[in-house]
Amino acid sequence: MTKEASEIVIGKLNEVGTSVAVTFLMSSESYFEVISGLVDDFCREHELGCVYVAISVPAVTLMNAFDSLEIDRKHVKFIDCISYATMQAVDGTEAVSFIESPSMLETIALRVEYMFRKFNDGKKKVVIIDSANALSMHNDTRMLSEFLQVLMSSLKMKEAYPVVLGLGDQLKPEVKEMLGLLSDQVVTIPHAAEK
Repeated sequence: MTKEASEIVIGKLNEVGTSVAVTFLMSSESYFEVISGLVDDFCREHELGCVYVAISVPAVTLMNAFDSLEIDRKHVKFIDCISYATMQAVDGTEAVSFIESPSMLETIALRVEYMFRKFNDGKKKVVIIDSANALSMHNDTRMLSEFLQVLMSSLKMKEAYPVVLGLGDQLKPEVKEMLGLLSDQVVTIPHAAEK
């Protein structure tokens, strides 16, 4: 696995700094490389905490993937919005907070706020919304737009790094347009063949 996608992500976040909402659109082949770059390399380099809003993949699956990739996840707190909906086991740990459905946008925003207060260790945080594709399947575009606008504004005031992930080639055009309007920057990670 090359490091090119993670280098693009880290380079962009280093360039823009905190309080800048960035959407990364990628192919499915780049997904874990981007996640690894964000959760492992970028957070470690800057000693950041991480709030990972898991909408498409259950938190336990992500934790197992991080463990198999030897990614330290002590600094990561998960908000799992999909395990109940897919009837996965929801054995709680302090690192995971469960929400019943990805359509409960207000609850997601409140839970992000709760995570900031509960894990107030003085570190700045990266907040990853994963993924715009899954959110758009469970919510209409107008509601999703309002949710992201409120959440991004709140995260910017906290001097966090707000990050939205999406699979660009699978994203509905109206959702892609909405992300372009709400994000300060939209970065498309090229396919390996395009480089």
